[in-house]
Amino acid sequence: MMLPFAADSYGAWSVVAAVVVGILLLRVFTSKPKNLPPGPRGLPIIGSLHLLGKYPHQDLAKLANIYGPVMSLWFGQKLTVVATSPEAAKEFLKTQGPNFSSRLKTSFGEIVSTGDIVMAPDSPARLHLKKILHMQLSTAKQLQLSENVRTEEIAHVLRVIPQDGATVVQVRTYVEVVVVNILSRMILKKRFMAGIGKEHEGQELEEVRKFRTLSEEIAELSVHIDPSDFISIFKLVDLQGYRRRLRNLKARMDAFMSNIVSEHLVQRKLSGSLTEKDMVDVLLDQMEDKTLRFDITDKSVYSVLWNAFVAGAFTSTHTVEWAMSECIRNPTIMRRAQEELDVVVGKSRRVEDGDIPKLKYLQAIIKETLRLHPETPLLLPHKNEDACKAFGYDIPAQTCLMVNVGAIARDPSVWEDPLEFKPERFLDGMPHANVDYQGNHFELLPFGSGRRLCPGMVLGTTMVHILVATLLHSFDWTLPNGLQPMDLDMSEAEGILNVLAKPFRAIPKARLSISSNVG
Repeated sequence: MMLPFAADSYGAWSVVAAVVVGILLLRVFTSKPKNLPPGPRGLPIIGSLHLLGKYPHQDLAKLANIYGPVMSLWFGQKLTVVATSPEAAKEFLKTQGPNFSSRLKTSFGEIVSTGDIVMAPDSPARLHLKKILHMQLSTAKQLQLSENVRTEEIAHVLRVIPQDGATVVQVRTYVEVVVVNILSRMILKKRFMAGIGKEHEGQELEEVRKFRTLSEEIAELSVHIDPSDFISIFKLVDLQGYRRRLRNLKARMDAFMSNIVSEHLVQRKLSGSLTEKDMVDVLLDQMEDKTLRFDITDKSVYSVLWNAFVAGAFTSTHTVEWAMSECIRNPTIMRRAQEELDVVVGKSRRVEDGDIPKLKYLQAIIKETLRLHPETPLLLPHKNEDACKAFGYDIPAQTCLMVNVGAIARDPSVWEDPLEFKPERFLDGMPHANVDYQGNHFELLPFGSGRRLCPGMVLGTTMVHILVATLLHSFDWTLPNGLQPMDLDMSEAEGILNVLAKPFRAIPKARLSISSNVG
């Protein structure tokens, strides 16, 4: 997490230089709160930002080994408390959860994520929209209704995955198509991505190309660090044009969703009362509901739709990729999973949703993947509205809170052999057999906990389970070019998201006795 201090022009730096002396004098004559949690001594202006490198969650974990599981740092002018133990996570996310349910203001949140569920301040409107998102995507009823969608989209991709045992495929590409199409059919009642392979070349509509471009740019800019988020004086200077790019992105995001909403408005006018509503229709109903104590705006609708697409697609795709990588890197684990699949499912049909509860070892593989490779090792920052005490320390109001779930999940005092991929730790009779990832057990928090728990968690993990099960059941997997399993590159990409640095590539070979064209 390195600050991009390259100025756009000499004039920009002149403005910065002109106020540095003022900031230094302000810091000298402004007293810092006392009785804070321990932490490193910061530098003038930037505080401890210089201590964060390419992997912020790892850097903060190392500092926690020195200063303890509750430590404080100054990131620029922003006081930050970092929680790095299950007890600390429980204190801030559950015991004092309501006080710490607000979000830190960032350039991305203020410009791009206005009125959404993830980054917006806690409010009745946000909680209402979060409830709608959950009801439309993740309730037991919706999961049952959407089972056919998942089955059809998985069958669609299985037909185009090479099965000759010689062709190298990039697993991420195929998984992304399945996940995005499942989400788009649930949200918009239509498929977004045409497919993969030469037979689909030229079939992608302009709408799909725009969606891909926007999704990639959202992912890129959401993890960028804007100096003005921590050092207020930099709001006068748009270093590297970041905020200009955000405004441009927001305009294009709104235009994209505006077209979709306009299509729905026309259809609603033509059809009158709709008997079958998708998520857009439900949100439009909320906009028109005059009984609500708050307004649902068109911009809020756009933002919630992007929340559903981007967060759901990226998290599920990356988790499947990590799970498949770990299985191929550990052949014994892959064979055991396939043996379980052969016993429960057999080789004459595909895996179905109803099989998943019986696949205990597969469930353990997914839990272990979420433990070792959470999508966001540092939960998105929270902040407290009111001053409070925690573990004997004073926490001033408006303090930024970071929960290092990546470090907690690798804590040797909590987990035996924490760096090893061992699904067995979650099986019956083992110490962590009853641990879940739904925000109830604070040693495993890949989706957060409390009011900011990910609303798409149930749908996301449902897709992950069925996709990993299908890929392991349908194919035998080997690595290309004679690469040995333990030589597989498992490096993480730089930044605040936990993604494989290099897309996972492997060779699939059909292992079932049914036709590849059978869904």
